[in-house]
Amino acid sequence: MAIGLAAAVLAAAVRPLAQKGIDLVGSVFNGATEAGAEKIAAEIEKRTGIKVQDIADDRLTADEWAQLKDFELQNQELLLNELQEAEGRDIDRVRLLNEDRSDARALQKAAMAQDDWLTRNFIHIYAILLTAFTFAFVAWAAFGARFDIGADGTLSAAGQAQIRTVDTVLGFLLGVSLSAIIQFFFGSSKGSSDKSRMLEDLIRTAQVRER
Repeated sequence: MAIGLAAAVLAAAVRPLAQKGIDLVGSVFNGATEAGAEKIAAEIEKRTGIKVQDIADDRLTADEWAQLKDFELQNQELLLNELQEAEGRDIDRVRLLNEDRSDARALQKAAMAQDDWLTRNFIHIYAILLTAFTFAFVAWAAFGARFDIGADGTLSAAGQAQIRTVDTVLGFLLGVSLSAIIQFFFGSSKGSSDKSRMLEDLIRTAQVRER
């Protein structure tokens, strides 16, 4: 199998696997690291001759699906290990993000202890102005924007370029700036607890199948 299996192929294989009840392999392709998913894909091809591209295209015969099911049953520990490794990396990433936010908040606490009014309130002023600008830009993009129209009544090349620019700015304001402000002042939800529950469900499913 070629090195660097496309993530799109791995993702496309998840649905056919779920439809056939091969959930653990599908979870690896969907939730493990890319290297881990490629490792399992290579192992499947090595032991069964089945290519992930054929899984994604839903081109397997009934016998091949049965082979894949047997692979899942016989290699549960390997599959679960890949999911646990991905979970560990997610925890490390979240820990680093939390440390970054803690440092930022510690800096803000030090600023709040200063006598200078602007120093104490700069972060709040900045957040208010950026939030106001974001909502104003969203309102303008939704109701006030005018894009260049060609003679045939459709968007011209310039109009399409304008839309792409607006999309880029909106994506930055909503996905980066506003999100960072919300996380700074209110904290952010951590998805690892959901993944832990998913992993526990998979382990219970594996134990039931072993019986």
